[in-house]
Amino acid sequence: KKTTIAVYSLRAREHPTASIPLHWREVERTARGGDTEKIRFEIPDAIKRIEKEGDLFEPVLKLKQKLPALERLEDV
Repeated sequence: KKTTIAVYSLRAREHPTASIPLHWREVERTARGGDTEKIRFEIPDAIKRIEKEGDLFEPVLKLKQKLPALERLEDV
């Protein structure tokens, strides 16, 4: 069973893993059959990765987007 949680959160499991942003190359490599263990991060691994890679999520916080207007339910 897979779960989706907020970035940098821990999954509620006996051995919690952290939700860590990945580089696209890591996603692509894993999608092509790469070792999924390379993108599995427990707490000590997550801390080391952030120290080494920095905050890969930071650009998302600065990204400005213009979202389209939502239609009213009556118009749908």
